Amino acid sequence: MARTDPATKDASGVSAFIVERDTPGLTVGKPDAKMGQRGALTADVIFENVRVPAANLIGGRKASASRPR
Repeated sequence: MARTDPATKDASGVSAFIVERDTPGLTVGKPDAKMGQRGALTADVIFENVRVPAANLIGGRKASASRPR
């Protein structure tokens, strides 16, 4: 998830995208220690200068007042 419309502060300015684990600049931290949910792994995902192609955007990008159609 990333903010793709900086003019909007609500959820309509946020888009989802897919990034492959082996993308340069992407690092996955060690699994978090949790109580009672050991089967559902979570970890920090760190993006450092990662380039994500527009084709990886899920559902497309909605036109907004700050971006013409």
